[in-house]
Amino acid sequence: MSKALGFISVHRYDLVSHFFESLYFTEDKVIVLRIAKVELKKFGLGAIIKILTNKKKYSWDARGLPDVKKPKFDDYEEVLWRVFSEKLLVKR
Repeated sequence: MSKALGFISVHRYDLVSHFFESLYFTEDKVIVLRIAKVELKKFGLGAIIKILTNKKKYSWDARGLPDVKKPKFDDYEEVLWRVFSEKLLVKR
Protein backbone atom coordinates (compact mmCIF):
# COMPACT_ATOMS: atom_id res chain seq x y z
CA MET A 1 0.00 0.00 0.00
CA SER A 2 1.28 3.47 -0.85
CA LYS A 3 2.04 5.75 2.08
CA ALA A 4 -0.28 8.76 2.47
CA LEU A 5 1.81 11.90 2.05
CA GLY A 6 -0.97 14.33 2.93
CA PHE A 7 -4.56 15.31 2.42
CA ILE A 8 -6.73 18.32 1.67
CA SER A 9 -10.41 18.64 2.60
CA VAL A 10 -12.38 20.05 -0.33
CA HIS A 11 -15.90 21.16 -1.19
CA ARG A 12 -17.41 20.99 -4.65
CA TYR A 13 -20.88 21.48 -5.95
CA ASP A 14 -22.96 21.10 -9.06
CA LEU A 15 -26.36 22.62 -9.81
CA VAL A 16 -28.17 20.62 -7.10
CA SER A 17 -25.73 18.97 -4.71
CA HIS A 18 -22.82 19.81 -2.44
CA PHE A 19 -20.02 17.29 -1.95
CA PHE A 20 -17.62 17.33 0.98
CA GLU A 21 -14.61 15.25 0.03
CA SER A 22 -10.97 14.74 0.89
CA LEU A 23 -8.08 14.39 -1.51
CA TYR A 24 -5.41 11.98 -0.24
CA PHE A 25 -2.01 12.09 -1.91
CA THR A 26 0.47 9.23 -2.19
CA GLU A 27 3.64 9.02 -4.28
CA ASP A 28 1.74 7.77 -7.31
CA LYS A 29 -1.98 8.37 -6.64
CA VAL A 30 -4.61 10.90 -5.70
CA ILE A 31 -7.53 9.27 -3.90
CA VAL A 32 -10.84 11.12 -3.68
CA LEU A 33 -12.84 10.14 -0.61
CA ARG A 34 -16.40 11.20 0.08
CA ILE A 35 -16.67 10.30 3.78
CA ALA A 36 -18.86 11.54 6.61
CA LYS A 37 -16.59 9.80 9.24
CA VAL A 38 -14.55 6.65 10.07
CA GLU A 39 -15.10 4.72 13.30
CA LEU A 40 -12.72 2.22 14.88
CA LYS A 41 -14.28 0.24 17.72
CA LYS A 42 -12.60 -2.32 19.93
CA PHE A 43 -14.26 -5.73 19.69
CA GLY A 44 -12.85 -8.61 21.71
CA LEU A 45 -9.20 -8.98 20.73
CA GLY A 46 -9.78 -7.26 17.38
CA ALA A 47 -11.61 -4.27 15.99
CA ILE A 48 -14.57 -3.19 13.89
CA ILE A 49 -14.05 -0.55 11.22
CA LYS A 50 -17.02 1.50 10.04
CA ILE A 51 -16.87 4.00 7.18
CA LEU A 52 -19.81 6.34 6.73
CA THR A 53 -20.09 8.15 3.40
CA ASN A 54 -22.70 10.63 2.28
CA LYS A 55 -24.84 7.78 0.95
CA LYS A 56 -23.81 4.48 2.60
CA LYS A 57 -22.46 2.87 5.74
CA TYR A 58 -19.84 0.12 5.48
CA SER A 59 -18.67 -2.14 8.31
CA TRP A 60 -15.84 -4.68 8.50
CA ASP A 61 -14.29 -6.89 11.17
CA ALA A 62 -10.54 -6.34 11.14
CA ARG A 63 -8.69 -9.62 10.50
CA GLY A 64 -5.05 -8.59 10.58
CA LEU A 65 -2.30 -6.46 9.11
CA PRO A 66 0.12 -7.71 6.43
CA ASP A 67 3.35 -6.95 8.29
CA VAL A 68 2.19 -7.39 11.90
CA LYS A 69 1.99 -10.72 13.68
CA LYS A 70 -0.92 -10.71 16.16
CA PRO A 71 -1.91 -7.04 15.69
CA LYS A 72 -3.28 -5.05 18.61
CA PHE A 73 -6.02 -2.43 18.59
CA ASP A 74 -3.40 0.35 18.59
CA ASP A 75 -1.90 -1.07 15.37
CA TYR A 76 -5.23 -0.64 13.56
CA GLU A 77 -5.60 2.86 14.98
CA GLU A 78 -2.14 3.84 13.72
CA VAL A 79 -2.91 2.71 10.16
CA LEU A 80 -6.28 4.46 10.03
CA TRP A 81 -4.91 7.64 11.63
CA ARG A 82 -2.37 8.05 8.79
CA VAL A 83 -5.16 8.31 6.23
CA PHE A 84 -8.25 9.60 8.05
CA SER A 85 -6.75 11.72 10.86
CA GLU A 86 -9.41 14.41 11.21
CA LYS A 87 -12.29 12.02 10.45
CA LEU A 88 -11.29 9.11 12.72
CA LEU A 89 -13.39 8.39 15.82
CA VAL A 90 -11.88 5.76 18.13
CA LYS A 91 -14.07 3.85 20.61
CA ARG A 92 -12.23 1.67 23.11
